[in-house]
Amino acid sequence: MTAPIPPADSATASARALIVQLCGEINANRKGALVPAGSLGDLDLARATGTIVRCAGNADLLPTLAFAEAEDLARAFVDGDDGPFVRYSDGHSLPPTEESDLGVDEVLVLCALLAAREQWAWEARIVGLPASRSAEPDAICPACGSMARLEILLGQFSERYAVCPACDALWRIPRIGCPHCGEGDGRHLVVYNTEGRTDRALVHCLICRRVWRRLDLKDRTAPPDDLFIRAFEPWSEELLFGQRDGVLPVPLRPLRGTLDPQ
Repeated sequence: MTAPIPPADSATASARALIVQLCGEINANRKGALVPAGSLGDLDLARATGTIVRCAGNADLLPTLAFAEAEDLARAFVDGDDGPFVRYSDGHSLPPTEESDLGVDEVLVLCALLAAREQWAWEARIVGLPASRSAEPDAICPACGSMARLEILLGQFSERYAVCPACDALWRIPRIGCPHCGEGDGRHLVVYNTEGRTDRALVHCLICRRVWRRLDLKDRTAPPDDLFIRAFEPWSEELLFGQRDGVLPVPLRPLRGTLDPQ
């Protein structure tokens, strides 16, 4: 089922520029070998804490994020707990001149995600699903356990892949159905296209209420290098759609915090 949504004028350029800047700094300053993605034990907390503090400073977050706060955010990212991001956003602010569409909590999430990417991210690569994965939702990354907030339709046959924002893995998912709750009836998925845009859409599952992004890349045989940017940058239509009732955004890790619909 498809439905149009009106285009929205939104100043997303500065938000995208911030993400590109911070991502570039992470890639340029990446030190040491990448480690296998996975549980909290696989994330160097001291290194992640320093990265979060550095990213928050580069984003001009005020006042300066304390190391104890940054460590809480690193743990919260891996635990899938949104609470610290919401809590610490109340005590910090962005410069008055900032025109970005990112809120303080979103900047903190971005900093934590970049800290994980500094240790986990590889080049975009297709990974297989383990045989023991039957109970896991298709949206959970088989490499690191993060949640896909972006799917792509790749190649002339529109093969459907979920994209991990933390470690750059891609994995095949069924052509029809919700990767978050497993609903297989395509009639319960609504695809929202913005007027004038045929390359991207929002997909809304009416069963679990999750909304995620879709990129149409049927003219490509390999994913582009900027998939991470596309997965996290603000989309004006998403900002508009997110104001509707009954809509839940996709978390970056399986949630055990205040936004969990369960």
